[in-house]
Amino acid sequence: MIQGGALKSKKGVNLPNTEISLPALTTKDIEDAAFAIKHNFDWIALSFVRNSKDLLDLKKIIEKHTDEKIPIIAKIEKPEGIRKYR
Repeated sequence: MIQGGALKSKKGVNLPNTEISLPALTTKDIEDAAFAIKHNFDWIALSFVRNSKDLLDLKKIIEKHTDEKIPIIAKIEKPEGIRKYR
């Protein structure tokens, strides 16, 4: 089914079976991570994780701001986030 209408700001777009080249961590995500670290959050979640680099990038940000080991919750929301091993 196709539905028409205006695409407004702050709305999501679903792109099934499409690899996205945008980074997992946006500028706002980096600012939010720094805030979470500064305020001693117990965990930090990263949405739309596509590969290990996404997690390593967040880990580097955590290590830059603290010596504490803050666990990361990887929210894998697309098939490309799971690598098949044979």
